[in-house]
Amino acid sequence: MIRKAISIVFFACATFFGFAYYDRYHKWRDCFNDQGRCFDPETASVYIEGAGMVWGMMFVVTFIPAMVLWFKRPKSQDTSA
Repeated sequence: MIRKAISIVFFACATFFGFAYYDRYHKWRDCFNDQGRCFDPETASVYIEGAGMVWGMMFVVTFIPAMVLWFKRPKSQDTSA
C-alpha cells in the first residue's frame, strides 16, 4: 500500500516536470537561436534551450521510479517453510 502511495507521489512530480518541460522548452524548440535563447515578445520572457534538458531529466528521474513502483509485484508471503 505504501509502495502505491509513493508511486502516486512520483507520478505527480513527473506530471509537473513533464508540463514544465513542455512549457519551458518544447513549445519554443523552433525559436531558439545559435546562443540557445528564445525571446517571447508577448510575455517579455527569455527561454533557455538548456532548461529543456533539465526539465526533461527531472521528468525521467521521477517517471521511471513511479512506473517501477507501480508495476512491481509484491513479494509472495510463503509461510510453508
